[in-house]
Amino acid sequence: TAAVDMKPTLTIIKAEKMDDPECGDVPLLTPGSKEMMSQALKATFSGFTKEQQRLGIPKDPRQWTENHVAEWLAWTINEFSLKNVDFEKFSMNGANLCAMGKERFLDLAPDFVGDILWEHLEMLQKGNATVI
Repeated sequence: TAAVDMKPTLTIIKAEKMDDPECGDVPLLTPGSKEMMSQALKATFSGFTKEQQRLGIPKDPRQWTENHVAEWLAWTINEFSLKNVDFEKFSMNGANLCAMGKERFLDLAPDFVGDILWEHLEMLQKGNATVI
């Protein structure tokens, strides 16, 4: 009998209305594709470790100053080519950023952009918790 490949795959379904700039290349996330995206984000996020060391940013985001938050935001925006992020909305220290909860955090950035930022912030917090 033939083996069946059960690995999740990331499928991007393009919107039918190509004349609508709002619907261009919006990925349709399914549970399988969401898991794949999470794995891809983890690999990319690991690059932030070098940036943290270079800039002297604490590993625990709860210890970040307002300037550290801005450095993290700038790195993430550049790394993922994120658009329409308002730095003013993120002008707070790491303790306040981490304490606000996902729903309030996602209100700070456009859809999908906020999800990427939140995912990274969560990974940084969890990664730090296991090191203690």
